Amino acid sequence: MSEQNSKNKAQQKWRHRTGPVNFGVIRERLRATKENKEMPNQAESQAEMFCETSQSKKGEPLDQETTNAMAQLKDLIENSSQQPDEAFQSVFGKEKPGRVQCH
Repeated sequence: MSEQNSKNKAQQKWRHRTGPVNFGVIRERLRATKENKEMPNQAESQAEMFCETSQSKKGEPLDQETTNAMAQLKDLIENSSQQPDEAFQSVFGKEKPGRVQCH
């Protein structure tokens, strides 16, 4: 069992740094920070969730690959007409059936 878990963990490409805090709590926290903006009830994008969950509490990214992915996401969102979810899909590829990334 331990060996199988080690193999699976080694295959994981994007790790999150949320600890015991689940994604629902993080999503609500992001939604609360959006309340003063134009569309407070707009759902958080996968790109926002990835950036929020892939850095330490101090705001430091995990590794160089994560840093590159976050920079590419921010660049696509800011400098093109792509929506955040479209930018996420162009960086990470299409989701596999039965799997949901960052939600």
